Order: sequence, then C-alpha cells, then structure tokens
Amino acid sequence: LVVVYQPILDLRTGEPRSAEALVRRLLPDRALLPPANFVPHVERTPLVRELTFIVIADALRSAAKWREAGHELSVAVNVPYRLLDDPQFADGVLGLLRSSAADPSSLMLEVVPSGPGAGSELDGAVLGRLTDVGIRFSLDDCGRAASFAALRVLPLHQLKIDAGFVHGLGRNETDAALVRGMIEMGHALGLSVVAEGVETRRAWQVLASWGCDLAQGFYVASPRSADELVDWLAGSWPAVA
Repeated sequence: LVVVYQPILDLRTGEPRSAEALVRRLLPDRALLPPANFVPHVERTPLVRELTFIVIADALRSAAKWREAGHELSVAVNVPYRLLDDPQFADGVLGLLRSSAADPSSLMLEVVPSGPGAGSELDGAVLGRLTDVGIRFSLDDCGRAASFAALRVLPLHQLKIDAGFVHGLGRNETDAALVRGMIEMGHALGLSVVAEGVETRRAWQVLASWGCDLAQGFYVASPRSADELVDWLAGSWPAVA
C-alpha cells in the first residue's frame, strides 16, 4: 500500500491549509491501483479497520514531517461510516494519536456517506471518545443520497462538495445551483466548505466569488508523496497566481 497526499488550499489566499491522504495499492509491475478498484471490496470485510489504521498512521507521520519543514498542515483521512461507532476503531485511533504525540485537532476524519448504515444513528458514547479529544470530522462527497441524512447525525466541522457537481460549473446550470446551495447550507450550519474536483481557473474563480472556503483538485495540485509535498510547499502555489 502507498499513501499519497493532495493539498487543499484556501480559496481567498491560495495558501495550503491541509492535505487529504489517498491510499493506492502498489502492484507487482510497480503500477498504482486506484482506490475505487480495491477499497470497496475491503470495506465489506473487517480488514477495512486495519486499512484505515495504516493510512492514519502514515498521515500522522507525514504531518509531523511537514511541521518539521515549517508547514502546519492538518491531514484528512477517509473513514467508512460504519467505523465511527466501532469501539475497536476508536481505541486504535486514540492509540495512534498517543504514540505519535500529534495534536488531535490536526486530524480530520472524512466520513464517506455510503455503504452499510450510512446516515443512520451512531453510538454517541463511542463517537464522543473521538470528538472529546479534539478530532475533527468532515462529510465527504456531499450531495450523494445519504449525505443529507449524515448531516443530521455527525458532529461535523466541514463538508466537502462532491467533485461531480464541481465539474459541471460553467457548463450546467443545475450543478451550479446545487454547488452554490451546498456552500450556503454548509455555512448556515457553521461548517467550512471544501470544493473537490477543482480542475480549472474558472471553477476556482466562481467558487471564490460564492464564498467557498477551500479547494482541492488538479488545478490546485495532483496527489503526491509526503516528501514530494514538502518540495511543493517550498515553491510557489500557482492556483491564484
């Protein structure tokens, strides 16, 4: 398994604020298998907990590396909905935070609103063990069917607009209206809003004009290793140049 990181930038200033950890499977021929080709299969097994631990551990090490280089970036890790009230998952995450001596507020768990039980009620006692130490939560892929139910249940700090809607900006009036509505909804709920799939300067400018807070996508930067991200952070960020 290989973990790469995609930067997330402030739409007002262009400054990097965080990075999302994205897992890939390294094949024997050294090619990288994207998560859509293996993660859904893992999510149907108990191995999903161990996979998530591997990514969180790598993410915490990487955040420490960036901090040593002078860059205070938080890090986001995708978590299946059904893991959030799994006591063994809570034990593991808290153990990783203790062993890394990381600030819990630097870890954002991006909850994926799909799969078994997505949007259903959660065990508040287990979830509270994570929120009480300062771990933050983001709703990933907002706009999918289960995401609005999850908005009512999760102790969120952030929502991320699904890339499929962002890709339609400038071409599809319905997508534009939905994106703008999700930005307004997120702010009304007191959440910061990230637009995923920002691939053009036009999309960046439109989102900034609508008050979206953060942007992620290939116009900002492609995913890269933790070491490569240090090099990228040392340069200039072209998104608002």
